[in-house]
Amino acid sequence: MTASARILLFDTGPAFQYRLVMPVEAHVRRIAIAAVLASSIVAAIPFFFNSRVSEGVPVLKLAADRQTAYTDLLGMMRDVETGQNGYVMSGLESFLEPYTAAVLEIPSLKRELVQGALDAQELDAINQIVELTDAKLANAADSIAARRNYGATRESLFAASAVGKAQMDKLRLLIGRQITLMAERRNHARQTLIDGSAQVAYFSALAGAINALLLGIAAFNVRRLLRDRSVAADQLKKAITSAELRNAMMSGSARMLQAIDSVHALDDTSAVLGPCLTALLPGASGTVYLYRNSNDVLEPLASWGAEATARAISPEDCWALRLGRPHDHLAETDLCCQHLLTEHRRIHLCIPMVTQGAVLGLMSVTVDRLPDDNVEMHRELVTVLAEQVSLALSNVRLREALREQSIIDPLTGLYNRRFMEETLKRELARAQRSQQPLSVIMFDIDHFKRVNDTFGHGAGDAVLGSVAAAAKATIRSADTICRYGGEEMIVLMPACAEAMAAERAEMIRQAIQNLRIEHDGRVIPQVTASFGVASHPTFGPDGRALVSAADAALYLAKQHGRNNVQAAAWPGGVHEVLHQPHG
Repeated sequence: MTASARILLFDTGPAFQYRLVMPVEAHVRRIAIAAVLASSIVAAIPFFFNSRVSEGVPVLKLAADRQTAYTDLLGMMRDVETGQNGYVMSGLESFLEPYTAAVLEIPSLKRELVQGALDAQELDAINQIVELTDAKLANAADSIAARRNYGATRESLFAASAVGKAQMDKLRLLIGRQITLMAERRNHARQTLIDGSAQVAYFSALAGAINALLLGIAAFNVRRLLRDRSVAADQLKKAITSAELRNAMMSGSARMLQAIDSVHALDDTSAVLGPCLTALLPGASGTVYLYRNSNDVLEPLASWGAEATARAISPEDCWALRLGRPHDHLAETDLCCQHLLTEHRRIHLCIPMVTQGAVLGLMSVTVDRLPDDNVEMHRELVTVLAEQVSLALSNVRLREALREQSIIDPLTGLYNRRFMEETLKRELARAQRSQQPLSVIMFDIDHFKRVNDTFGHGAGDAVLGSVAAAAKATIRSADTICRYGGEEMIVLMPACAEAMAAERAEMIRQAIQNLRIEHDGRVIPQVTASFGVASHPTFGPDGRALVSAADAALYLAKQHGRNNVQAAAWPGGVHEVLHQPHG
């Protein structure tokens, strides 16, 4: 050792950095006298900083508990809103289960937040949250009561739903601010703990270095300290990296779920899943599969990365679906799924997407390589992501099914009158902008009451279904066919003049006339239909006038012996017979 000081610098990463300074002097006696005092002081310093570190732990826990309480309150209010909307739209009591559970738990959670307020500013914010929560609960209770007790419709409750949505948006804003504030408190407390730990480590190392120097084994102790600090630094760096990765995953998944929540059709979610999963799982490839029309085939919904596949697979091709749990392929000795097309050296993870006990689909992820200590974390993050995606897709599928139920006639499978009226307004506006014709075909099954009276209503339903199917198979892909009411049906034909519409009506008439319908082993006599055709712009821009003109033409077809196609009378009174049945 020389008379000059030897300085050892050890960087443990972004959390802390310290120096061990070992003074080495030639005068051992003077150092020995100072060493007694220095050792005592340095030995006491870590205990002082340890007490400061211990004081920061309750602060960190309190902030974490408060943040969890705010998050729970927001989740319960989401359950209230979901239950309210689901019940109002469907009238099904099952939608009120999360609503009822949330209403029971919210009062105790509000008391916990009020009693645990950290300062006057937070108490003021909590009071605003409590007031707005009570208003939202009252709004939900009123909407549910109106739907249950008075049979209010979704449209009549639109204003209440709008108020409830505004209340919920404000609640998200207020609670989000408090969650952010609690997160800042946690970060501050965490930083305090890290700084205190760094100070403890610094003075502990200093004490060990001084004592080691005095005992003559400084070199051994320094090497040991360096090794221990290096391990601690690596662990801390990995912990920080893991925390940052989890935070980024949570933030990115929240944005993805928010985007999926705004999608109305399941097929449209692929435009969200691809970019979002690429950002959430960098360096990975994968595919999200869904069961669609059959439980024997999974069709790809969204793919990302270079190794993504776009082919349908069978449930038997994936071990995760066979075993009913996540399955990974890390080594050549692991079971390999048949739907994987890459080499065995890659790492594969397949996770069934399950919601409410039903398997919705599969998420398959492939990466080139992972460090040994990151495999478990990668599996955990992908599993959580798959759970979130499955729940979000399930919600989209539910909304899609509810919307389809509201616009589809269940007996014929055609669009209902409400959908027809909305579509007619839209197509008329489009026809006026593009200066294109728009034709309406209205047709009615001849002697339908006779079929019901003779063969029963079951036979009448069979006739309606067969006629609807025949007409739907005959129209153009751009046309819209709806059940107008009873045995009346309407076809909307954009960019179609009256003559072309009449030809299409004649094709539908012939298709219906050629039907052979059986019910309960009995053959229904030949079914025919009468048709009326009207076109825009002959009857102006009013949809009701256009439908009325087609209805009048249908009436004329009935007067002309049924089973024929008639054009609506022009505004001047001229009428044209378009098609009469042959024979």
